[in-house]
Amino acid sequence: MQPWRRWAGGLRFDWSQYPENPGAERSFEPYISFWPSEFLRFRAAYKRTDRTHRDGFDLNGGSARTVDEFLLQASFILGAHPAHPF
Repeated sequence: MQPWRRWAGGLRFDWSQYPENPGAERSFEPYISFWPSEFLRFRAAYKRTDRTHRDGFDLNGGSARTVDEFLLQASFILGAHPAHPF
């Protein structure tokens, strides 16, 4: 979704099953992106991961069924820039 020329947003969904243990993992990640120029992009995202079993993830010596993450990303181009669409 792109409400304005330099702004865009979206939603990612991931789902997977464990290969050896019963259970699954799914995550939702809404994000927003901003392009101040054609050479630079900033992105912020919030990711929530839910697991049906606790034994698949170790966080600081413990296990968790739900993990919340906040992600920041900056992408930039050095040198020649991508071609323009016509």
